[in-house]
Amino acid sequence: IKSKWGQALLGLFGVILLIMPYSRTAAVSRSVAWVLGQGPQGHIEYPLENTRVPKTFDCHGSVAGIPEGKRLWLIEEDSAHNMWPKDTPFKYGIVPDSSGKWTNYFEEKGNPGIFSISLVIADSAASDQIREWLETGKKNGKYSILRGIPGVSTITSVTGLALQ
Repeated sequence: IKSKWGQALLGLFGVILLIMPYSRTAAVSRSVAWVLGQGPQGHIEYPLENTRVPKTFDCHGSVAGIPEGKRLWLIEEDSAHNMWPKDTPFKYGIVPDSSGKWTNYFEEKGNPGIFSISLVIADSAASDQIREWLETGKKNGKYSILRGIPGVSTITSVTGLALQ
C-alpha cells in the first residue's frame, strides 16, 4: 500500500488483530483506544482473575485519563448479568490519589457463585442513580437487581471470581 492513509489503516488493523486474542468481550474498542493513548485507562491489581476471594477485602488498582465530571465505581456482576454497584467512602465514587492509584473496600453479603468486578466510569446522572440505589438499599436492607446503568462504561474487569 503506497498511500499514507492506507498504511495507517493497515497499521491500525494490525494492532486490532494483535489485541483481539487477549481482549475480553466488548473490550476491543477500549483496547484500541488505550493503544492509541485515548480515553480512560485503568487496571484492577487485586483481586486477580480466576481466584477465590474473602467476603471482604480491599480492591485496588490504578487509572489515568479520567475526563472531568466523570466518576469511578466498582460494580459486581454475577453470571446472570445482575449488577450491584459497591459503596465508597465518597459520595460520588472512587477517588484516586494524585498518581492515579485507588483502593475501595469490597464486601460481599450474598453468595453470587462465579462473579466479576468491573471498574467503570459514570457520568453525573449515572453516579446520582448509583448513589440513590445504594442509599435506598441501606434504608430498606434490600438492594434491587440492576441490569445495566445508562451513562456507565466499563474501563476494565476481573472475571472468574468466587468466594473462599
